[in-house]
Amino acid sequence: MRSSSFCCRGLDPAALTTVAERIRATIAAVTVDATDRRTGEHAVITLTASIGAAVFPDHGGNLTDLLLAVDGAVYRAKDSGRDRTVTAGSQ
Repeated sequence: MRSSSFCCRGLDPAALTTVAERIRATIAAVTVDATDRRTGEHAVITLTASIGAAVFPDHGGNLTDLLLAVDGAVYRAKDSGRDRTVTAGSQ
């Protein structure tokens, strides 16, 4: 797993999607005050997250299949515009 990966136990796909979306929305609400190094002007940086979610055994019966499912979901989130949550097996 990547350092940005985490696991939740005991969630069905709908509950997992709700948790993942809540995490994504919390990250999106963060703003960081910064100074542009080139111009010296004040800047406000916003954060986004593309989150993929998968449930054992619904989306994979072993660790490898589960990680492949969640990895595919992350890439679908990124490919469909970023800053969103996608659950494995959804379109």
